[in-house]
Amino acid sequence: MTEDAPAGPLGELDPDTRAYLLENHPDAAGLAARSERSLLLQVVARCMRTLGELETAKAAGHAWLSVEEFAAVAGKAPFTVRQWCLHGRVAAQKQRGGRGAHQAWTISREELLRYQKEGLLPRKA
Repeated sequence: MTEDAPAGPLGELDPDTRAYLLENHPDAAGLAARSERSLLLQVVARCMRTLGELETAKAAGHAWLSVEEFAAVAGKAPFTVRQWCLHGRVAAQKQRGGRGAHQAWTISREELLRYQKEGLLPRKA
C-alpha cells in the first residue's frame, strides 16, 4: 500500500478502481470509513459486473438502458429509478418491451453519463 492510499479496504484496491468507486458509488466512502471489507468487495464486484454488461451492450450497439441497468450503475433500487423517470428527475422514455402490453422506461446512455456528472434534474414546479 502506498503512503497516499487510504487505510482500510479501499487502500487494498488499485488506484484506478479506488478512484472510480469514490467518484461513482455513493456508499464507497462510508464503507471505507467503517472498514466493512466484505460489503466493499460486494460493491466492487457489482460495479465490475455492471461495467462489463454495459460494455457488452455498447459493443452490441444498444443505445438505451433498462431501469434495472441504470439502477445497478447508479447504486439505487429500480423502484427509485422508475420514480425518477415518472417525475422527470432523469430524462427517460417509455418504449415497448417484451413483457405484456405495458411500456417500460428506458434511459439513454448519454443520460447515464449526464447523471453521473451532474446528478438528478431539478424538480418540476
